[in-house]
Amino acid sequence: MSGTAARWGLVLALAGAARLLAQGATPDASGPAVMVTVRPERARIGDPIVLVATVRAPAGATVEFPSVVNASESVDALDPRVVRVQARDGAVLAEATWRLVAWDTGTLALPLADAVVTTAGVATRVPLGARVVIVQSVLPADTSKREPRPVRAIVDTGRPWYDVVLPWLVPVVALFLGYLIWRRNRRERPPPPAAERAADRAFAQLAAGAFGAIGEPGREVAIATEIVRDFLAARFPGAEVALTTAEVAAHLPLRDPAVRTALTELLTFADLVKYARRGVNAEEAQAFTRWRWRSRARRRSRPS
Repeated sequence: MSGTAARWGLVLALAGAARLLAQGATPDASGPAVMVTVRPERARIGDPIVLVATVRAPAGATVEFPSVVNASESVDALDPRVVRVQARDGAVLAEATWRLVAWDTGTLALPLADAVVTTAGVATRVPLGARVVIVQSVLPADTSKREPRPVRAIVDTGRPWYDVVLPWLVPVVALFLGYLIWRRNRRERPPPPAAERAADRAFAQLAAGAFGAIGEPGREVAIATEIVRDFLAARFPGAEVALTTAEVAAHLPLRDPAVRTALTELLTFADLVKYARRGVNAEEAQAFTRWRWRSRARRRSRPS
């Protein structure tokens, strides 16, 4: 029985050693045992890679692991190193975990510096070695026939309302202001005091001349017409002296049609006397020397 038990003990010992060798552990009867694993062994770019190092040391020992993985620049750490220590079966089981991410494809090595195991004041360096991971691309096998989508705007808020309204609003406002300016300039101008005084003096002198009494009513009509035309040119913009009677009447913005008609008839009558040699008597000539018709026209006329 004792021989059978010894054989079974040897078989179990060999099996345990073979398991440790297969898992990357380094058995040592007097030293610590080490096991380093990586999951997954095949990863895609951007996927987390977990590297775990386990050291089994005698009871009372302390284990110090390297803080970082001495990998290439294409490998970054996702989290700080995590170390867990627990006592099991009269020994210390220390485990360190590194979470990594790779940004390059191909076979990448993940080397680790030595761990330091301190037992009874004596420090022992334990090599952890390196593990290899295969990093694959996230692109499909054939990307030659794939066309990327066009770049979209960061924030697409649509066309603002003022971009649509302003191009139409500005010309409308400009036209409206132009109309107001034109309408204001077209209004009847108040008679300047100098022009009114000049017309008063001219009519007074014409009345004092009494051309109708001395047999020259036509001359009285001609002089009165010039006085009236000068006064209208000073009062209404555009009613210049050089214009014809019809053109002057068109530039008289009077609301009362009776006033417009009276002025037009007087100027037309004067044209017939001056240019067509129409006969005129003294009473008709005096119509141009009466100041009251101009005062009446001034009271009844308003800007349009």
